[in-house]
This record gives sequence, C-alpha cells and structure tokens, in this order.
Amino acid sequence: MLSGTIQQATITRATSAQTAPIAALHANVSPARVRVSFRSKYVPLFTRVSHMGWDRQRATTARYLLEGYAADLTARIRPSGLPKHQLTYVMHIEKTGGTSFRYALYDRFRQSEMFPNVYHEYLRKGRGFVLWDDVEAHPDRFITARTELIMGHFGLRPLELLNPPPLVATFLRDPISRMRSAIDFNRQPGRRYDGLSMDEVLSRHAWREGSMQAQAFGYNHDLDNIDGVIETFSRIDFVGFFENYERDMARFSDFLGLSDRLPVVRRNITGQRSELTASQLEKLHYFARPDQQLYDAARAMRQPSP
Repeated sequence: MLSGTIQQATITRATSAQTAPIAALHANVSPARVRVSFRSKYVPLFTRVSHMGWDRQRATTARYLLEGYAADLTARIRPSGLPKHQLTYVMHIEKTGGTSFRYALYDRFRQSEMFPNVYHEYLRKGRGFVLWDDVEAHPDRFITARTELIMGHFGLRPLELLNPPPLVATFLRDPISRMRSAIDFNRQPGRRYDGLSMDEVLSRHAWREGSMQAQAFGYNHDLDNIDGVIETFSRIDFVGFFENYERDMARFSDFLGLSDRLPVVRRNITGQRSELTASQLEKLHYFARPDQQLYDAARAMRQPSP
C-alpha cells in the first residue's frame, strides 16, 4: 500500500437495515435494459437540442446528468458498502480501458459513492471534468464520507492528500498498442492532435505518449528514474491488464469483495488504426522504452497463473 500525508475525514458506511428496502425495490430492475432505453429515447433528443441553441458541451453535460440519474436509479445497491471498508483509488491511465471500467462501476455504485461523478458542480457548469487541483483546493467538496471509489487521470497525487491512504488499483496495456491507440484517438477532430499527421505527432509528442504509464508512477525523462518507478509500482494493491480485460475485471470484483461481479463493458474505443511505416513503428518502440520496462516488470510481478 502507498502512503499519504494529509488527514481525511473518516468514511462511514450505511447499514444493511438502512439500505435493504431500497435494494429490494431495485432487485428486479435490469440496469442494462433501462440504460439502453434511456439512450435510445433521450440521447437523440439532446442531439437535436444542440441544434436548437444549446452548444455541444451543454447538451452533452445535460445528457450525462440524466444518464447519471438513470444509473443511480438502477444501480444494484450493495447492502453495507464495500466489504473491505476502505477508500479505493483506481488510477486511470489513458487508453488502458478506463472509460469502459468506469461504466462497469456505474452498475454497482451510486454516483454519490464515486469521485468524480456527473453531479459535481464543475460538470454542471459545463466544463465536463474535474482537475485534482480542484480537489486540493476544496477536498471536502469532492471527497465526502460517502465516497468509496476515486477514479481518474490523477497519477500519484491522491496519495499525497488522503490519509489513511486508499487502496490503489490500475490497469496497464501493452505499450505499443496503447501508444498507437492514444495517438489515433487524439488525432480525431477536436482532440489534442487534431490536424497533425502521425509523423508530426511522433516528432513533437512521442516522449509524452511513449511513457504515459510510467509517468503515472512518477517517471521523469531527465532523471530516467525507471527503477524508482518500478519500486513505486510494486507497492500498489491491484494490477489488471488490458489484454486480459474480462478475466481481470473478475479479479477486480474479487479484490473489492463484490459477491456479484462487475459486468464487462466496452466504451470509448478508438476504432480503426492508422497504418504505420517501418520507420514510424521503430520510433514507437524507441519512445515507448520506459513504458515497456514498466510493463514487463508488471507482468513478471503481477501476472496471475492461467
């Protein structure tokens, strides 16, 4: 377990007596069926609204808020909180399956039990995301007594704020596969590499993309501190692998102590891959060296038996 420094309020749990009536109410409701119905009926509405004076961000925000309400209504409520009775931080590294993972969690946890969630003030204002700087400025606003799961692109920063430290979990992905997916995803219209060719991305941003998993654990290019990164990584509580997503989702359910395992959900998939030249592929392997060292070490340390 990784350690933190700043005191956090004690996390309390609802009793089975308090939640049993609600659990019985929702026991026979299919979350998947309700969400499919919701998306088929209301998502087209917000698409039309965006053409009637609402900008795309406001329409998307409204959609997510209503989808959050639908998720809360149909969540399969656990009778007494997480069996481990401890805050869990899921470190989300881009293009390792994190968005799919988040939607799987929506099936088992209320929005109020997760951070970030779609009801936060910053999302309602239309920004669409919460930065860890926001949390550090107003921790009581975001991490409450009801929070059981934290998930985001926050690296090690939550561990500097939370005391006692949370359990830490993450998913890793083959570095070349992750790097290609991230670049293709971010070359889509409106994203950070919009308008850039593959060669331009590799010439300007390859170090960022090639070591993103190592950076989440403190990697610094100038220091080339990969040994320290692997040491830090070795102390986290759960590691899953994108390549074994279904199996490791089951393992994560067991890690949380859930009797009903999390569903396998797939969201935010990049789609068709760009064709790479031999030179471009060689550059990917070169710049992905830090992530490759971390990934190989993780496989050696944490790969469960078949």
